[in-house]
Amino acid sequence: MAFSPIPCRDRDDYAAQVDAVEGRRGSLEKRICRDELFMVPGMNADPQKNLRKLPLRTIFICSTLLQVVTAVGLAGYFSYRNGQQAVNEVATQLRDEVTARVKERLLNYVETPHLINRLNANEIELNDLDRQDPKHTEKYFWQQIRTFPIITYNFFGSANGDYVGARRTLQDDLQIIKRDPRTSINQYFSTNATGDRTQLVQVVKNFDPRQRP
Repeated sequence: MAFSPIPCRDRDDYAAQVDAVEGRRGSLEKRICRDELFMVPGMNADPQKNLRKLPLRTIFICSTLLQVVTAVGLAGYFSYRNGQQAVNEVATQLRDEVTARVKERLLNYVETPHLINRLNANEIELNDLDRQDPKHTEKYFWQQIRTFPIITYNFFGSANGDYVGARRTLQDDLQIIKRDPRTSINQYFSTNATGDRTQLVQVVKNFDPRQRP
């Protein structure tokens, strides 16, 4: 390392300048030592030269691992997204199916009584329901109770206090309902497989259908 002459005015100025030069020289030597200390043996300060010195096997392994990690990460991410989308689609389909079934059952429950009333009115208007024949009338309402499982009562009441029909009990038994207008007693009869009365199972006194709200 070469040094140029140091211009000075006197001896003290010369000494100060020498100390400054020595200080810069010491700092440079310390920096060089520090760089040599942290430098990996066998590696050059130039990254391109260091890359050229890496073994081909190391470069191949690192590139392969990078590709494998990237592929596995992308596959896991897309699998999670697809699985989440599939779960959402299944939940939507299940919700729509449940809603459709509830709607169907509700409409059936609400519309069936109106349908039965319309059928009863048609029978009366066409004189197909012979109210003078109690056995025929009882079997007609008994048949309707058996045909429509969602209804529990089906009957006919007149202005003079006649009351006849059928009902379904909590035990799913079908019974005939008959009121005697002379005694105001409502009677309930169990039935056989063809809708005929078998025995009296219940009596309700002082029953008048005309006073029902």
